Amino acid sequence: MVAAPGIWLMWCNLSKISCAALVAALKSNPSHLTELDLKGNNRQSSDVQQLQDLVENPNFKLQILRWRLSD
Repeated sequence: MVAAPGIWLMWCNLSKISCAALVAALKSNPSHLTELDLKGNNRQSSDVQQLQDLVENPNFKLQILRWRLSD
């Protein structure tokens, strides 16, 4: 079994601006990224809402977004 393409940016002190830049990069260059893990970055739901919108958008392959330690 081949692992799904994913990025783990845990405990990187990502800011709200960093999350917005990540969204912009994903929108400008859609990839095969299916999983994104941002746990440990102390973000609020409003900070990652645009990323969550990509999960819900059928035009993007992103399926899993983890950003809370409980995820």
